[in-house]
Amino acid sequence: MPKVSIIMPAYNSARYLRDAIQSVLGQSYRDWELLVINDGSTDDTRAVAESYAAADERIKLVNQPNQGQGNARTNGFGIATGEWIAFLDSDDLWDPGKLEKQLALARKFPHIDFIYTDGWKFSGDHITSNNPYTTITGEFSAGEMYKHQYRENFIANLSVLVKRTIVGRVGAQCDDYCEDWDYWLRAALAGATFYGMPDRLFYYRRHPEGSSANSVRIAVCKVKILAKNYVPGKLTAKETRRAFIPVLNDLFPTLLRTGRKEEAFQLVDLIAPILPGHAKWYRLLVSLAGKVTLPLFVRGNRIYKKFGRTFGSKRRVVN
Repeated sequence: MPKVSIIMPAYNSARYLRDAIQSVLGQSYRDWELLVINDGSTDDTRAVAESYAAADERIKLVNQPNQGQGNARTNGFGIATGEWIAFLDSDDLWDPGKLEKQLALARKFPHIDFIYTDGWKFSGDHITSNNPYTTITGEFSAGEMYKHQYRENFIANLSVLVKRTIVGRVGAQCDDYCEDWDYWLRAALAGATFYGMPDRLFYYRRHPEGSSANSVRIAVCKVKILAKNYVPGKLTAKETRRAFIPVLNDLFPTLLRTGRKEEAFQLVDLIAPILPGHAKWYRLLVSLAGKVTLPLFVRGNRIYKKFGRTFGSKRRVVN
């Protein structure tokens, strides 16, 4: 039984899959299994993975109909046999010492359930032109990490090493654009203890195409994930406003400019139980704002951000 099971979803990944697998084969720590989950690819992904599986018995190929990354990882959970679970997407890379350094920390702090690291991000094929990833380091209780994750997703999926027992407690990953962010919040709610290492042990590949559309998609996803995992009493009123208000202030005008008024109303419904006073204000502005009246939203929102009050609410907006 291997110590670490590495789950690698792969969809039409033939271009970069070899590099990702090679970064696993180059690990200084050798007791692992790599589960390549071919998620219904239509290119040469399967053939590439089969060639590696034939050459190294630690590499296993699992073929499935296209179900998305979250479902691919969840299917990997059911096959994995390791004590620890790690994630690596099929276009990303690991530093050769990643697993060895993380497991050394696990031996030093056996109470830690969830270990992640700092790393690098790069665009396309230009790995030498990389920039630091932004994360937070040190030990965090479940409650502390829950609060941090309401500020931003500080944990890179490809950096994670998590105990299999925690995966069993948290359950399946959702198949949404922010499935990793949702999973970290659920792990915190399940009581996991986290440790962020300052070592830069991964290379996250960014794809430049569609960045503008993706930023809106990420913002919508953020609101949905935060609303889904919100538990009254775990955040202060100030922390709650800081989590939701800035992203909504930026997101609603964009949705309205692009004719996505119904989606804006859906987001208002999501936050209504959490921030009822703010939801009333947003509902009014979304109702008034269209392609012609959009400036009403922008001007009204500026006034609201300045004075921070809505319909008798005594809460101030904090950006």
